[in-house]
Order: sequence, then structure tokens, then C-alpha cells
Amino acid sequence: MVRELKVAKKLKLKKYRDEFKLFVAEGLRLCEPAAESEIEFGFYTADFLKDERAKNLIDKVKSVAQVYEIPTATFEKISDTKTPQGVMLILRQKFSTLEEVLAQKLIVVLDAVHDAGNLGTILRTAEAFSCGVIILEDSADIFNPKVVR
Repeated sequence: MVRELKVAKKLKLKKYRDEFKLFVAEGLRLCEPAAESEIEFGFYTADFLKDERAKNLIDKVKSVAQVYEIPTATFEKISDTKTPQGVMLILRQKFSTLEEVLAQKLIVVLDAVHDAGNLGTILRTAEAFSCGVIILEDSADIFNPKVVR
């Protein structure tokens, strides 16, 4: 578990997200729709398990990946949020192929979108309208925690 904690903490930086090909999803709303095939490992706190929805998520994750219960103080050290909910999944990065993107009726091409919050908003909007998205290199990291949130 020590290795996993170190990896999770390093994933705050882009260079480690790129190196490990992993990223962080934090909070119940972001972790619930995570594809089981993409979960590498996860963490949760005892306080997180206070409701049925949270217990169901942890049970689902336990069936496909290692998930560790850690103290709240430890969780806060690896968390990127100011008020963490107590659940974090480490997920494998997945990219669509060019063929998959071009198969969409609408395609959005993004160039030099530097603000992670703006990039996240554009990606959510594109997904809502089933648009393919091509992001050019001079844009924010799509696995930045602000984009993921």
C-alpha cells in the first residue's frame, strides 16, 4: 500500500500522470461512473462508508481492483481537493483512436485551451452532444484534476 500512496501523491503532477499513464478521480460523483476495466487501485476513509451509495461503490471497486481504507489525515495528504469526500480511484488513461473520433457526426478541435476549468467544461459539453474531440498539444492536460472534476 505504501507504493500506491506514493503513486497517488505523485499524480498531482503532470509529469507523473504522463509517466505512469494514470490519473485520479476523486469524490463519489466522479468515481461511480468509472469503468471497471480502467481502475488500477483506490483509497477510501472509514467516514466515507456512512451511506449505502458509498458502500456500493467500494464493493464494486473491490470486485475488480485493490482498494485500501486509510486514515482521514493520510487521505487529506494525497487529495487534491480542499474538502475531500474520502474516496479516490486511480485510473488508467484511455484515449480514443482517431477513427473513433472521426466516426462522430460532430467534431470539436481545441487549440491552446490553457485553462483546465474551461477545458473540462468544453469536454463535458462535447460529450453531452456526442461530439468527437481532438485536442492539440498546446492545451491543458486532460487528466488535470480540475479537468477531470
